[in-house]
Formats: sequence, structure tokens, C-alpha cells
Amino acid sequence: GDVTDEYAARLVRNRGPITAKLTASGSHTHHCFGSYRDDSPCHAKTSLSVWKFAGKEGSVHGVIEEKFSNGEMLKVDVDCMVRDEFNKEAIVGGVVTAVPKPSKEFPNSLEHFFGKHAYVKVVDDVVKGDYISALLFDAVEKGNTSCDKEDKFEINYDENVNDPSVVLCSKHSDWESCVAKMSE
Repeated sequence: GDVTDEYAARLVRNRGPITAKLTASGSHTHHCFGSYRDDSPCHAKTSLSVWKFAGKEGSVHGVIEEKFSNGEMLKVDVDCMVRDEFNKEAIVGGVVTAVPKPSKEFPNSLEHFFGKHAYVKVVDDVVKGDYISALLFDAVEKGNTSCDKEDKFEINYDENVNDPSVVLCSKHSDWESCVAKMSE
């Protein structure tokens, strides 16, 4: 989803300075099975917008959205991010707050994921190419989201999000030029 400048300014005012920012997008058919794999209602456009703030807690705020061609949406309210700044990788996660309704054109119900935790791994790599994993769902419903899931992800460029675009910026690197790439 698009985040307005006004909304971002309100977050900074309430949570302190931003120390990291992530945007990512792509598309996939991970929720399609069998003969529905090629049907357009199952195709999803993925987008991530995440901020990590300074301060004692270093709070994280953002959203992962998967919008299907029939207008339905899966949404995750992001509350954690673990970064590997050297490799420009991150795992982000949060609680699933919206799932698409099952329908004739989208028979695969995702309703059982509502309220569960979901995670995604992203890589901002100009050499090998950007990477966005498929969503990893966790059975945990209560408690804080934990993005300490590195061992759960296997980078496989053929099985993950198509045409990924990832920009992961940190205040510890070239912030201005990195953030400028987000608006390209």
C-alpha cells in the first residue's frame, strides 16, 4: 500500500527518528493450486512498506499487502524487522489482519491465517538481483511477533515473488541516495 507523507510524518512525530526503511513489491501465484494456478483471480501483487524507529524499543511499523486481481486482499500489520545490514537483507513480520474471502474464482481459503503471524524475507542485491520470499505463516496467535526466523527461509529465486523490487535503507549507510531510489 501507498503511505502518504502526512502519515509518515505523524509516525516520526509519535515514535522518533527513522533508522531504517524498507519498500518492496512484486507478484506471485503462491495461493493458487491445481488448475487455478493460471487463473488471474489467484494472482497477487505484493507490496511492503516498513519503518524501524530509534528509541529504547526500536519499534517497527509497516504493512505487507497482497492484493489479488479480484480485489480481495491479504494484509499483515508489521511489528518486527531483523536486518542483516552487511548483506542488505531483512526478515519482517506481523499479524495477519485481513484475508481474502473464499469465492468461486478464488476457492483456496486463507481464512485460517487470520490472526496468525506471517513473515517474509527480502534481499536488496544489485548483483544477484532482489528477492522477496513467499509469506511464511506461523501457528502462533498470541504474544509478540518474533522475526528471528532466518533458518525458516531458503532463498530460491524460482519459487518466490516474481519481478521483485526491494530497497532497504539504513541510517548507517548512504541514506539519501538509498531513499531516493524508493521514489524511482
